Amino acid sequence: MLPGRASSEGTARFRDASAAAPGHFRPGMGGVWLSSLGIGTYLGRDDAATDALYAASVRRALQLG
Repeated sequence: MLPGRASSEGTARFRDASAAAPGHFRPGMGGVWLSSLGIGTYLGRDDAATDALYAASVRRALQLG
């Protein structure tokens, strides 16, 4: 883990304090707990072009923090 960033202990505390539904948090690499990400894609078309647009939007959101 990177100093000053998410840790396994910190993300476990966040998970335990959360009122999220069961299964919302999942174990990630390095022992951290990750929450589910909802991006509202259920209204989009079921095709490769739409999938590519969704993937690009998630990449951009991650780039912007």
